[in-house]
Amino acid sequence: MRYLTILLVVLGMSVFSQNSHNIQETNIDELLDSLWVNPTSFFNNNDTNWRMLCSDLQHINMQKLSQITSSIYSGTNPMIENASLSSEGLLGSLNKSSHEKKIKRFKKKYTKEFSNKKLFPNNKIVLVEGDSWLEYPLFLHEITDNLISQENLAVYSLASGGDWAANIVYSGEYQQEYLSIKPDVFLISGGGNDIVEEHRLTNLITDNPISRNDIFLKDYEEYVVLRQNNKPVPMCNANFCPIEYQLFTDSISRFTNNVNVSDLKKIVNGRRYL
Repeated sequence: MRYLTILLVVLGMSVFSQNSHNIQETNIDELLDSLWVNPTSFFNNNDTNWRMLCSDLQHINMQKLSQITSSIYSGTNPMIENASLSSEGLLGSLNKSSHEKKIKRFKKKYTKEFSNKKLFPNNKIVLVEGDSWLEYPLFLHEITDNLISQENLAVYSLASGGDWAANIVYSGEYQQEYLSIKPDVFLISGGGNDIVEEHRLTNLITDNPISRNDIFLKDYEEYVVLRQNNKPVPMCNANFCPIEYQLFTDSISRFTNNVNVSDLKKIVNGRRYL
C-alpha cells in the first residue's frame, strides 16, 4: 500500500509538472505571437507584454527566439528579402579590407592580460555588428574607429557598410562570435538600408491617401498624443480599444495640450500616405 501511495504521488507530480510546462509553453507562444503581430508593444518596460516576456525569459530557448526573429526579418513578407549588396562588388571589397584590418587589431589587443579583470577592471571587450553607422569603409572615421582608438577597449567588428538588419539576423554570425569572445558590450545598428534600398520605401507609400475624414485618423491622432505623453499604449481602432488605451481616453484633451499641435498635424497627415 505504501509503495502504491508513493507511485501515485510521483505520477501526480509528473502530471502537474507536465501541465505546468504546457501552460508555460502556451504563455511563451502567445508572447511570441504578440511580438510578431505588434512588436511596438514591447518597446517600453511599463508594457504588460514586456514585463511578461522578461519574467519568462528563462523559458525561451534559442530556437524559439531564432524562430520569431527569422519570421520577422525573413518570413513570408515579400517586402523583406535578403538582397543586401554589402558583400559584393566594390563595396564588398572595401568592407572586407576594413573588416580584416579591424579583426587584426582586435587579435593583437585581445590577450589574457588584457582580459584580466583583476589587473584591468576598466578594460572592455566590445562586439560590433551592423551597417554603415558602425562600418564606413572609406573616408569617414566612424563609431567603431573611435572605439578602437580607446586604450581600454578591444573591439571585434562584424559590421559592413550597406548591410541590412534582415541579413544580420538571418546569418546569425554575431551569435557565434558572442559565445566565442563573451563581450562586455554588444553594439548593433541597422534598419535604414532595409527601408530605403531597392526602392523599398516606395512600397510603404501610397498615392491614394486615406481621406482626412477617415475615423482611423482620429484614432491614430489620439494614439500619437498618448505616445508623445509617454503613455505606452497599443493602437486603438473603431472596433476595438485595448484596456491600456481606454484608461487614458478621458484625459486626451489634457494630453493634447502637452504636445506641439503643428507637429501632431504633420504626423497624422503623413500617416494618410503610408
